[in-house]
Amino acid sequence: MAGSPFRYHRYISLGVSIVLGIVMLGLCAHVRSKPSLGSNCGFDIMGMVTAALTLLMLPIMLVFTRSIFLLAELVVLCLMWILWVVSAALAIEARQDVLDGRSCNIFHESARTTCHEMIAIETISVFIFVTCTYSPNSSLS
Repeated sequence: MAGSPFRYHRYISLGVSIVLGIVMLGLCAHVRSKPSLGSNCGFDIMGMVTAALTLLMLPIMLVFTRSIFLLAELVVLCLMWILWVVSAALAIEARQDVLDGRSCNIFHESARTTCHEMIAIETISVFIFVTCTYSPNSSLS
């Protein structure tokens, strides 16, 4: 399909997921290194594992053609989809446990930074989850 407007959708969605996986790995490692707000909740470890697997699997999928490895690509994307939705759910749960409906502004400076990082981790996890949701559709076209 040379004239399809979605021919670059796969490259864009995988590329964005890789870049945000790098950001996610850094954010989760930074939250894990600080002994403040959410470091004992486990969402940061799950985020680091999911981001590391993303950084291992998605570049391979980006390099190889999709026609040969279509089934393997769908399996990997489904696995990434599950891991990212679990990471997002754990981040949402940790934020709700720590904040309890309040704003990040009630904390002192270091804890406020960690609180904002937790919100960023949650947002990035949900965004990559949505990106993985629509990636298989572009593989089938």
